[in-house]
Amino acid sequence: MHVDPDRISQVLTNLLGNALTQTRSGGMVTVTAGAGDHTAWVEVADNGRGIHDDELDRIFERFYRGPDNEGSPGRGLGLTIARGIARAHGGDIVASSPGPGQGATFRVSLPSAPGG
Repeated sequence: MHVDPDRISQVLTNLLGNALTQTRSGGMVTVTAGAGDHTAWVEVADNGRGIHDDELDRIFERFYRGPDNEGSPGRGLGLTIARGIARAHGGDIVASSPGPGQGATFRVSLPSAPGG
């Protein structure tokens, strides 16, 4: 892959930090990586607060903070910046969640270099 390692580290640090913040003590956060079809990906998943279905796209909006995030640190910029970095590298970030109280998964996908 041809990426700016500092910026991609920033993306992964944001996703991991969010997962740890949203997961209660004793919960679980997993990081998985893989590659295929000219794409490399990293998933950060937790079994924390989860995300309402209607919020899955909104969480990437600048300054958006969901109703379940009262009192949580941050200003609603991290996911916006992280997605912008991923897209600047030709990739994207998508979020999924089975719903409130059931955790969330964030998948960063980036194009791999030819032959990679």
